[in-house]
Amino acid sequence: MAFNQMCNKLKEMDQMKTDFVSHVSHDLKTPLTVIREANDLLLKKIAGPISSEQTKLLNITKEETIRLTMMINDLLDISRIEAGLMRYNFQESSLQDIIRKSADEIRFLAESKKIHIQWKKSGGLPKVLLDREKIAQVMDNLLSNAIKFTPSGGRIIITMSEVDSKTVPRFFAEQSRLNNICSFVQVSISDTGIGIPVECHKTIFDKFQQVSNKAKGGMKGTGLGLSIVKHIILDHGGDIWVERNTGGGEYVSFYSSLQI
Repeated sequence: MAFNQMCNKLKEMDQMKTDFVSHVSHDLKTPLTVIREANDLLLKKIAGPISSEQTKLLNITKEETIRLTMMINDLLDISRIEAGLMRYNFQESSLQDIIRKSADEIRFLAESKKIHIQWKKSGGLPKVLLDREKIAQVMDNLLSNAIKFTPSGGRIIITMSEVDSKTVPRFFAEQSRLNNICSFVQVSISDTGIGIPVECHKTIFDKFQQVSNKAKGGMKGTGLGLSIVKHIILDHGGDIWVERNTGGGEYVSFYSSLQI
């Protein structure tokens, strides 16, 4: 009896923690949105001319508000995942357009480090049934990580192509056969960064896993982003993994099925 009461109490406390994180995160998003919008207006010189030094400081503020927004979104999403409340709005969409928009929105971060973002894509890629907001979140996370770990003057390459189930990893190909999935769109993001230790490749998508960025004195974040990314990709009938890039840095790839 005492054991059951203790278990119920622990479940109640865990639910209270989840609710608290969710409510606080929601409350933080509104003022943060106001800060970002005001910062963007200043950068656009709506309130008057600004100096190059002021522009530099405002870009730093913009970068940090984006990082804080991603952290808040991570906390909200992990709460939804743990509560089984993650919802998707699947629509037939152009994955290429979503990725291009994410790359454009984060390009200023790359340019501030003189990092070149390059595209390599196959022509005539079909539309994919997906949740636009969630896939944009995946790309924002992967691209920001690539920029974070790539030194000044480096390069990030985004590759897109259509593949069939015969070319995907053996276990995943078997799951695809059972679910009658024949084709996928593969997206790969490679960089010329410092790289992630091979021993971390299997655990990097686990919750609260962080890889130290020696060049920056430590990686900032919640350690939840890549875990959420994997959850989203799996729910899209795909998979994601990381491997060492022969040219240095990492090669992160994911599949999204062409039918859900």
